[in-house]
This record gives sequence, C-alpha cells and structure tokens, in this order.
Amino acid sequence: MAQWINTGCSLPQFRPDKAVPLRIGRRNALVHNAETLAHVGLIARRGPDSFRSRGMPEEPGTTLVTISGDVAQPGVVEVDRGTPLLDIVARSAPVAAIGAMLVGGYGGTWVGPQDFATPYASFSLRTIGASAGVGVIVALGAAACVVAESARIAHYMARQSSGQCGPCVYGLPAIAADLTRLAQGRTDTELMPRLVRRLDQVDGRGACRHPDGVVGMVRSALRVFASDVSAHEQGAPCPHWNTPRLALPGDDRGPRRP
Repeated sequence: MAQWINTGCSLPQFRPDKAVPLRIGRRNALVHNAETLAHVGLIARRGPDSFRSRGMPEEPGTTLVTISGDVAQPGVVEVDRGTPLLDIVARSAPVAAIGAMLVGGYGGTWVGPQDFATPYASFSLRTIGASAGVGVIVALGAAACVVAESARIAHYMARQSSGQCGPCVYGLPAIAADLTRLAQGRTDTELMPRLVRRLDQVDGRGACRHPDGVVGMVRSALRVFASDVSAHEQGAPCPHWNTPRLALPGDDRGPRRP
C-alpha cells in the first residue's frame, strides 16, 4: 500500500527486517489493523471490563472472521475468541457435512474433523499447528478432495506473486504443478520426494512471506490428509478434479453445489 501511494506501483517494498520503517515520501508510515483500532476505540469508550466480558480469560474480546467455501451464507461474522471452529462455520449455514477447514486463508493451515472443536484463539490453534492468520476460514464439504483444492489454491497463489524473487517466480509454479500431478493421479516414484524437496527449498527464502504461506498450506494438506495423499500416490485419479468446490477470486466457475 505504501509503495502504491508513493509510486503508483502495487509491489512490496524490500525491507531487510521489520525494524526498517515503511515510508511515504519522507515520512514514516504506519499500516495498522482496522479491527484493532476499532477495539481500542470501544475500550476507550466503554472501559476494559466490557471488552474482557467477552471471549476467554486468556484471550478476551471478540474477533471478525470471514467464512467462505461450501456455505450458503458466506461473509464476515463477529465471534467471541475461543468459539469452536465448527460453531463459527455453522454461522454461515454449511451446504453439506464439512470434511475440512482451511484456517487462516489461502496461506493458512488445513484442519481435519478431529480438530473441529478447537477454540478459535491463538494459543489453542497453535496446538494443532494453525493460526488465525488473516482471519479467514474456508469450509470444504466432506465429498470434496483437499489435495485437488490445494493444487488449485497453489496455482492461484503462484499467479498472485509480484514476481520479485525466485521462490515465487519458479518455486510456487513448480510446487503447484507437482501437486496437480498428485491430485490427478499422474504419479511416479520421484513425485513426492521432489515435492517435499521443493517445499524445503522455497520455505523461508522469499523476499516476503507469500511463498511461505503456500508452503505451509501444502504441508498441512499432506500431513492432515495423509490417507488421501496416499491414495493419490497409488495412481488413483481424483474424481473431483473437474468439479472444483472453492470459488477462487477471478474464477467464474465457482463452487459446485450438491
């Protein structure tokens, strides 16, 4: 955003670390979270006790969550921190039994049914290897394929790269291509070792955190849904490859409803 205001070019500014301030013109710039500022305003108006009356003692207050995927009423909901993941998704009227959730957005973590009761709070999400991230939960119906949807997300994220470093320009398309071959059952003995190696090569090497998010999302799919991955490794083609469930930005096909 700061770069766009400065130059009209919407690309990340290179900063060796977060201690180097963003600048607009000659002045330092602060990019802050609007939800955080809204909470500060309400605390100033109503006092801290009102804020702490919601949520959990360890993590008080409410938070905004954007819900999408296999739901009839996608959108933004406000929930108490600590609300179970499945209860949050229920607010948007799932159209089918939920088989997976992508917590934290497209650079987030896949969560399986065994963890749907996890409270939506930082410390509890960490216990299952997840985080709230950008405050997005994507719900996926049980009939869908996490491997196939992860491949589509990886391709989308590769296209969203600003093209400023090798891990994005070369690494993400290669990861997406390998994941597509896995989803389509076009496997060979080198596919999984190559995919794992590429994930390791990209992780932590980008000029920004964009490729790291993709790596985390793919790794979580391979870990949490290992049985599905194993079936694809055996060469079984995915019956859901041509019937995508998730509507990605710019994808006019949208999700297929049962």
